[in-house]
This record gives sequence, structure tokens and C-alpha cells, in this order.
Amino acid sequence: MRYITRMEKRPPLEPSSKKTLLIILLLGLVVRLVGLPFGLPNLYHVDEARFAKISLNYFTGDLNPHFFHVPTFHTYLVAGIWFIYYHIAKIFGNFTGISDFMYAFERDPTLFILLGRLLTVFLSVGTIALVFIIGTRMYNKRVGILAGLFLIFAHDANKISHYQVPDAPMVFFFMLSFLFIWHIYRRGKPLDYILAGLFAGLAMATKYGGQLLFLPLLLAHVFRNVEEKKSLKNILFSLPLVLSGLFFFAGFFLGCPYFLLDFSSFWKGFRWQSQHLYISGHFGSSTTQPAWLFYLQHGFRENVGIVSQFLVLGGVVLGLIRHKTREVLLFSLPIVLFVIIGSWKAMAVRYMLPMVPFLVLIAAYFLDVILTKIGSLRVKAPFESDITGKRRTILSIAIVLLILIPSAYRVFRFDLSITQTDTRTAAHHWLEKNIPEGSHIAREMYTPSLSDTKYDVHYRHTLGQVTLEYLAQRKVEFIIISDIMYSRFLSAPKEFPKQAGFYRSLEEQAVLIKTFEPDWNEALIDLHNPTLKIYRLSAYSNI
Repeated sequence: MRYITRMEKRPPLEPSSKKTLLIILLLGLVVRLVGLPFGLPNLYHVDEARFAKISLNYFTGDLNPHFFHVPTFHTYLVAGIWFIYYHIAKIFGNFTGISDFMYAFERDPTLFILLGRLLTVFLSVGTIALVFIIGTRMYNKRVGILAGLFLIFAHDANKISHYQVPDAPMVFFFMLSFLFIWHIYRRGKPLDYILAGLFAGLAMATKYGGQLLFLPLLLAHVFRNVEEKKSLKNILFSLPLVLSGLFFFAGFFLGCPYFLLDFSSFWKGFRWQSQHLYISGHFGSSTTQPAWLFYLQHGFRENVGIVSQFLVLGGVVLGLIRHKTREVLLFSLPIVLFVIIGSWKAMAVRYMLPMVPFLVLIAAYFLDVILTKIGSLRVKAPFESDITGKRRTILSIAIVLLILIPSAYRVFRFDLSITQTDTRTAAHHWLEKNIPEGSHIAREMYTPSLSDTKYDVHYRHTLGQVTLEYLAQRKVEFIIISDIMYSRFLSAPKEFPKQAGFYRSLEEQAVLIKTFEPDWNEALIDLHNPTLKIYRLSAYSNI
């Protein structure tokens, strides 16, 4: 293995780098903020509603979430922000007490959710800053810039940054830990070990997975000590290494204390999540396709970019050929994580999110090599040297833009789409205007919520669990379905014959009276603007 030259002390970012970073962060902030109030006051994202309820419940005095499918640090952070908001608003007389505060959420959660989403945005932008800093320190300023731009226009990273969910915060702590892992290799101070372990623990307390950071941490520790010709005993029995482990558990306990205080509930939730990922998969999702193939087809495109995904492949191949310590540290975690999620039954492009900062760094590293080669080309007369230099610069910028524009366009389309009225909101208004009160309506998940006092609502996670005869016996007149749900079964009818049969029977036996379709309906743009279909099952008059 070839080692890179290390410096004991790393100088701070130069003023020009700080200005560049500021511009990148402002761009990232604008991209992440557009469309942030989508859907409100409705909570159309099921996980947002779940985590918001957990954070709100802390105000009753019970800090045990009683839910451990996902750890708790993010819900504590959100509750902390709401706690500050409560006391400021109380000074101005907006709330008389905690009960009034909690009731305000039930009346209209808009401001609460916006505060939680802003936390996600700022941590997401913080991850962009970390990617820039890591790229600059591991390689050079251009790699930092390119990696930052790739991450800004990474479609799924941008999408998930609009939600009050733990994914983007987890990635922030993930990369904060990796920054100090790099410092372990560069300088090896005990504080680097402590902070790397602590932030890995906080990442783990935000969403399970932070424990994987011990692979690059251990490699950084070994590589540094081998270079310094330390004995095997000193490498293995190292106090700083022990400290990193202790602070990992301290960070995990700090962010998720009830994993010890209520271990039985924690273990039950953790086991459920493990079974969900490895055995059962998502409800209604096909498990016949290998997960690794799904990620090769969709994951890199959604998480890195339409064009830039191929730079990742080039970077991995080149890095393996060069076989430098730097690339080993950078590649170790995403390769192992890809193998792990590729073995799961549950498939979702968001499961690649912890890999994305590493992938954009790899893509930026490879593109930097290409641009360096272009910059070293010798062009003969009649071009003069300064003109040639300018043309090389223009060519380099053109290449970068050609790579970024397709990804930027998708991000722009997504941000624009969530600034528009959600199809569920439009359907809700139409239903209240056109469907008489007291009507019997059957609906499933990802359709508009309806008042139980105004309508007789029959709800199922998926209506594919029942039959038309079952609904007719209960005098259901109208049926509302969402493509986020029904497309799962219709795309895999052999695996889900009952559910697929129900949705086909609607086409054959019910009357389609209204369809709500979004302007942009690209594959994998889930949770936003679903296609909704409203059927009439009874002999109710035409509308």
C-alpha cells in the first residue's frame, strides 16, 4: 500500500476558501429552503407526523419515547427547539402553559413543523460544509468545491432535507465524525479520537448506523501507527482507541438514554427494525428483486446524479488502482455499507444517504483527475499560451456544468413541484365541495384526511386488504386510492394477487369520477403529489 505524505498540523482554510465555502453554503441554503412549507398545515409525510408526536409528548414530562424503531436524539433536538419557542412565545403571552402549547400543535402544527424542518435544513447545509472541508483537506480546494456542488444537487439528499425526519441530521453527525477520523490519520491527537467516537455515537443515536464509522476509524489508527513504526501491541492496546469507543457509547447514551433506562423496549424496537430490514421488507414492496440491483439501477442516480454517478465508478476504479491510504479510508465505509443494504429485503434509495457524502467526494476526486489531465494538455500554435489557458479553463467549466445541469434540473423540478398545491389538498377541497355530508367513504394511506364528523370514513392502510363486496356491505359509496399505495401491488401482481386484484376490480366494477394528477410525476418521487383516483361504488348520481 502506498501512503500519502502527512502533515502534523493542518492550517485553517484560507480566506479565498472561506469565501468560496460561503457562496456554496448560500446556494445550498436556497436550494434546501425552496418549498419548505409544503403541505402544511397537513402532515402528509407519515414519518414527520410520527416523530412530531414523539417530540410533543416529551412536554408531558415523560422523556421516554416508547418507540425505538429509530433512536431518539433527533426528537430530543426538535423538542429542544420547541422548548425555546414555547418560552419565547410565553413571554409575549401566546401560551398560558404547556397544555395550551400542546393544544396549539393540534390546532395548527405549521410553525412547529417549520422549526423542525429548519433544523434539518441547517444540518443538511452543515453537511455540505463538511464535505467541502473534507474534500479540501484530503485532496484540494477544487475537490471540495465539486463535492459540495454535487451534494447540493443530489436529488434524494435535497428531498430528504425538506422533512422533519432524522435522516439528514444523522448524515451530518456521520460526516462530522469522519472529519475527525481523517484528523486521526493526519495528526492522531487524543482529542481527535474522542470527537470521532462522540460524533459517531450521536450519529448512532440519531439513526442506527453510526457504529459503521469504526471501520474507517480503526483503519486511520492502524495506518498512522504503522507509518510511525509502532509495535503491534501499541497499535492494538491504545488508550486513544479505547477513548474513542468509550465516547461512542457516551454519545449514544446522551442522545438515546432510554436504550439503557428502558432496555426491554429498546431491544424490542431494535429487533423489529432489524427484522423489517432483513426479512420482511416494506409492506407491499416486492422482495423478488435483489436490493443491490435496485441500488445499481436507481440508488446512484437518485443520490449522486444522472451523470455524476458514473464518476463514482471511475473514482472507485482509479482509487483501487492507485491504492493510497487516503482512498482506502474514503472508500471503506461506502463499500461495506453498500454490501449491507444490498442484503436487505427493504429497499429505498434513502438508505444510501449515509453513503452520499462519500460518493460525491469520490466523484469529485475522479473529476479533479480528469480536469487536471485537461489542464496539462499542450496545445501547439497558432494558440498563444494565455489564450490556451483560458480555453482550458472554459472547457473545464463546461464539463462541470454538463455534469451538474441534469441533476440541478431535477432538483429544480422537485423544489418547484412542492411549492404547488399538493394533490391531496386539491382533492380534499373537491371532496368537501362535491360529496354530501354523511357519505360513506373508504380511503387508504396517502389520500386526504377527512373529518369523521362530516363523513362516515372507512380507513385501511391499503384498501387492497378488503374487497368491493366488503365495502358494499358497509354501504360505502366512494373509494379514494393513491398511486403511492396501489402501484406497489399492481407492479408485482404475482406476489400480491389479492391486493392487485382489488385495484383491478375497481377499474372493472366501479365508476371513476375524478382523478388528481401532479404536473410532474417522475418515478420514485414518493410521498409528494400522488396520483389520486376517486371511484363511485354505489348508485349515487353522477357528479
